[in-house]
Amino acid sequence: VDSNSDPTMAKIIEGHIRNIQYNSYASIAYDNAFKHAVAGGYPGWWRVETKYAEDDTFDQDIMIEGILNQFCVYPDPETVHDVYRGGLEWCFVTETMSKSKFEQLFPEDEITGWTEQGTGENLDGWFLDDTIRVAEYYYKEIVEKTIYKLQDGSVIDSSKVKNEHIIPSPDGKGKSLMIQGQPYPILKERKVKAKQVKWCLVTGHKILEGPKDWAGKYIPLVPVYGDTWTIEGKTYYKSLIRDAKDAQKVYNYTVSQNMEMAALQPKVPYKVTPAQIKGHESQWNQ
Repeated sequence: VDSNSDPTMAKIIEGHIRNIQYNSYASIAYDNAFKHAVAGGYPGWWRVETKYAEDDTFDQDIMIEGILNQFCVYPDPETVHDVYRGGLEWCFVTETMSKSKFEQLFPEDEITGWTEQGTGENLDGWFLDDTIRVAEYYYKEIVEKTIYKLQDGSVIDSSKVKNEHIIPSPDGKGKSLMIQGQPYPILKERKVKAKQVKWCLVTGHKILEGPKDWAGKYIPLVPVYGDTWTIEGKTYYKSLIRDAKDAQKVYNYTVSQNMEMAALQPKVPYKVTPAQIKGHESQWNQ
């Protein structure tokens, strides 16, 4: 959007994103999340993941995946509505698996004794008779770093350079950054507080895997909302059928009343006089 933009690179990136969506069947994930928002009034979700392309390689593919159960996502309630600005600070995605599968994945972790209560939290619901509940936990940590603005206008993150690469400028009036043997004068530097996204897999009382760094500054979970509005500080979600509920209740009540009245009608046999059935006695008897 500015004079430094590269239209050719923009087209390459756009093509890469299209390829990710095509390989992931992303339209299914989008439609599923939209269906949840339309039908239930509660946000649907989809997510971004990275997976190894093959078993014998270190190459990873970016994938877009749907979340079939919208109620297994527990977002940060204070920032969930700022998620489009990267405001989601933490989020859980839970999964319930059988004990046999859990023992296969985590053979070193004991299942027995997990019904005890954790500090400040009741673990009921996490551990049932034949299942174990685990959760992916995404959260952000504050990381302090220094950024440098070089003479050519580029900005370098201190986490990507080594201290020995920063040397006094040849004129002795500042500092330079050595890149591939060439000194680049540093015009400005400042310390910033950045956020690093972390991921770990947890049960109700311990960490099974992680924490690991997520390769991005956003928690890779995206909600899909229907209509929302806030009244007196409380947020309400609206599905497509929200406005039809009262009309449907009236219809259901009317049909129920009709059924009740029909069921309570006395089953009185037909009454006739002998003159009315004269000549048709055999049919009446049948």
